[in-house]
Amino acid sequence: MPTHPNAIGYIRDFGHSEGISWLEMICDLAATGSTSLDPTDLEILVQLFTKKVSYLRQPAPPVANALTGAVTAAIERLEVIGPFNGFKRLGDSLVASFPKRVTIIFGSNGSGKSSLCEALQILASNDAPRRPLHDVRVTTTTSPSFAYKFASDVTAQSWSPPAAYGACSTTLKYFDTGIAFHNIRNSVQPGRIIELSPFKLEVFETAINHCETLRTELHRRQSENATHLTSALVQIRTKFKPFDGTVLAGLDKPQITTLDAEIELADNYSAESGLEEKLTAKTDLEKATSEEGLKLLKGEVAALKALLGEIQPILSASEKLIEIDPVEQATILKAKENELELLAKSLIPSGATLEKLMALIRPANEVCSLHSLEIAECPLCKQSLQESELELFKLYAELLTGELDIAITELRKLIKTSEKNFKVISDTSPDDWAKGSVLTSETIETIKNFGKAVQLRFKAGEEIDQDGKDAALSIRKFSDNLSSCLEEKETLIENAGKDREELLKQLEQLSTECKGLLYAKEIADNIELLTDARKWTEIAAFWVATLPDFKSVLRKVTSTAKKAHKELVVEDFKTRLNEEYLALAEKDMSAFGVELKDVGGDGAVTVDHHVAGQRIESVLSEGELRIHALALFFAELETCEQQVIVFDDPISSFDYNYIGNYCNRLRDLIQAHSNRQIIVLTHNWEFFVQMQMTLNTSRLNQQMSVHVLESCVALDEYSENVDDLKTDIEAILAIAGEPTKPQKEVMAGKMRRLIEAVVNTHVFNKQRHQFKQKNQQVSAFDDFTKVVALLTAEAQSLRDLFAKLSIAEHDDPRNAYVNTDKAMFQTRYNKIKAIETAIIGRK
Repeated sequence: MPTHPNAIGYIRDFGHSEGISWLEMICDLAATGSTSLDPTDLEILVQLFTKKVSYLRQPAPPVANALTGAVTAAIERLEVIGPFNGFKRLGDSLVASFPKRVTIIFGSNGSGKSSLCEALQILASNDAPRRPLHDVRVTTTTSPSFAYKFASDVTAQSWSPPAAYGACSTTLKYFDTGIAFHNIRNSVQPGRIIELSPFKLEVFETAINHCETLRTELHRRQSENATHLTSALVQIRTKFKPFDGTVLAGLDKPQITTLDAEIELADNYSAESGLEEKLTAKTDLEKATSEEGLKLLKGEVAALKALLGEIQPILSASEKLIEIDPVEQATILKAKENELELLAKSLIPSGATLEKLMALIRPANEVCSLHSLEIAECPLCKQSLQESELELFKLYAELLTGELDIAITELRKLIKTSEKNFKVISDTSPDDWAKGSVLTSETIETIKNFGKAVQLRFKAGEEIDQDGKDAALSIRKFSDNLSSCLEEKETLIENAGKDREELLKQLEQLSTECKGLLYAKEIADNIELLTDARKWTEIAAFWVATLPDFKSVLRKVTSTAKKAHKELVVEDFKTRLNEEYLALAEKDMSAFGVELKDVGGDGAVTVDHHVAGQRIESVLSEGELRIHALALFFAELETCEQQVIVFDDPISSFDYNYIGNYCNRLRDLIQAHSNRQIIVLTHNWEFFVQMQMTLNTSRLNQQMSVHVLESCVALDEYSENVDDLKTDIEAILAIAGEPTKPQKEVMAGKMRRLIEAVVNTHVFNKQRHQFKQKNQQVSAFDDFTKVVALLTAEAQSLRDLFAKLSIAEHDDPRNAYVNTDKAMFQTRYNKIKAIETAIIGRK
């Protein structure tokens, strides 16, 4: 019993059970009928594969309701095949028409039945016939051809080499001995026999296609990542080539841990690592270890001292001005002076000023201390001082010696100092610094720019802003660095004369430190490049680890498809095939010993038939093998698309019971499929009769036409009724003028059949048949009491008539039908009727 009614349940269960988010999404997409991945779905799948997003399982798609009014395809019918031209031994006038839904054609050996079947097979099968299509008995250059017309054709179609074989394979399906042998000798694909669309097995192929699409996209991204990584590695090796022997200089197949360790070097590096100072110290050490270098060092010492002397005035002046803040001091001075003026306002004589008053008091205080309590006379006019004058002098003393005056005096001194410093700065010419110096141009230009910045920011009467302070600070730092550098160089010069070996050791150690710091600095400068390389290395490792999993996933999809195919299709096929066995042989497969074994396939299971492990053709009889072949064919007919079904001698090797079962099975097929046209050709008269009886019993006679093929030239509707045959013959004789050759051939055939019908009806009481003795019924013995013997003359006459009406070589130019006229046919017809009258008269 299948787990699910169709493949959708299988594919969804598989996607969920694997625990792989991207695979589950693919299975859900396939289940919903999405036959291709749009860019959005593909991007989501990539994100799921790389575990950047998660997947929420989708609900099962709704089950589609059965259609209430299914569209019925237009019914197709084969209306006619022929005439033929040079096609095997078939006469040019032969035209086979199929006026009803069921056509049964009898043809004895040599009548042209096999040739007619070959024409039908050419339309149905894509395989070229193995036997020649032209008449090998005659020498002709005519290319074999024939016409045919289906109901959908406006006009008749024509086939001739090299036209394609199987032109009507979608409309016409053919069964003959070759098909039977194929069904017996080869393994069976149930998917060819069972209608697959209801099982929706295509979802597995869709899932596989989605997987392939995703894998292609992932490989593209892997390749794109590899390109990025390769480019990054080339850049890294180029940038770090000067650092011979380092990891990055020879980086080829990076590892995450290796790149992390190198990136950590950059994280630990900073400007505070002292690289610049160490490089400068290294350069100086290199100089100190040679005579020429020492000369350079001494020259640099002299230049540094000179430069320090040149920048010292402006440095001191700017720092002094920052300390004084002249604008602030001038503001304070003004305030103090205003305050003092208010204080001295009552003491200032009319028309005088505080300044003039102070100019008078100060010298007077030097002559006679105004602070003394013993003063008796004015130091200026020598007059005696009264109490009020003494009080005034005390006020003058307080004015002179008060805190305001002291503060004002100090402020004025500071302002004087500021003016001098401003002058120092304005008189300085930074462009003249370090002229002809051995110092680097970078050093000289830097200090000149600092000096110019101070000149720009430090101007009398203007407030010293933060930019000015920063400019002064820059000169201070530069000066301190120069002083430090000067000190180090002087020490080196001193040590160079003491212990050169020690300096070489220091140089070696410092060179190692500088190389490490330079390497770390280079990494820091290219940190983005290394970070990208690490990212691409990590992605590359991910692809290498995960992409091979696709093979196992695809194997699992195929395995699940195989399971679904087996449960849904193969089991259905086995059940249906067993039912065909019961219909055709009244026994199931196990009674024959036939077993079906699954032999694998990519998602579709192939079935091998055998008996106890042996091939069935080596065990079963010919009739049993034909049962198996027909069972497969009928199982396929239940769902095939073709509407015109042709059986060529289907009951070969069948006994009476099997023939009866086959007739019943064919009747059931005709009843079950009203849109099918059935054409049966046989040379077995017993089957020919029994098939008619079976269909007549089932009231299908109105849908059936019966024909007999004779001498490769005539295919007429068959009848054993004497009156019907007479009517057909007399209708041709009644035509004005001479009958045509085809009419003569038809008339000759019907007269032959009339001779047989007269003999069978009146001599043998309908117990004898033209081609083969029919099985005698047990209850028919009484009918033989009415048998009437032919007279010798009558028998001889009938024999002569039959011979004259039967021409063996239909294409002989001496054909008697050409030379026989209407009067002769009339005479022969009259003789047949006269013999019939005589036989009836003797009953």
